[in-house]
Amino acid sequence: MIFKSIKIIIEIGNVISDIRGSLNDPAISRNIEDIAQNIQNMQNAAKNIQNAIIILEDTGVFREARDLIASGKKMKSEVNPQNLKGITNSIRVLSLSVRDLLREVKSYNGEPRC
Repeated sequence: MIFKSIKIIIEIGNVISDIRGSLNDPAISRNIEDIAQNIQNMQNAAKNIQNAIIILEDTGVFREARDLIASGKKMKSEVNPQNLKGITNSIRVLSLSVRDLLREVKSYNGEPRC
């Protein structure tokens, strides 16, 4: 029983030694550095996404989209050529607004704008 326990402890010690040896391998070190860099990149991406959402909320794009969807649902039963023309024009204007906003967000450098 004692010898069995000692044998298990020695095996665990060998595994730990192997792990330590592996950590000194340049390929493993490079992988660990790459993982750390990927984590940092994901954190930066999350911050950028949060900033973009704040910008979109501040510019009213989400509100306009909600209003457009609500308007579309309301007008769903009243579709006729005149309404369709108005909806098409509204969508065209919204599309241009979103395109301008995307251009502005892409050029955003993190500094506040007045």
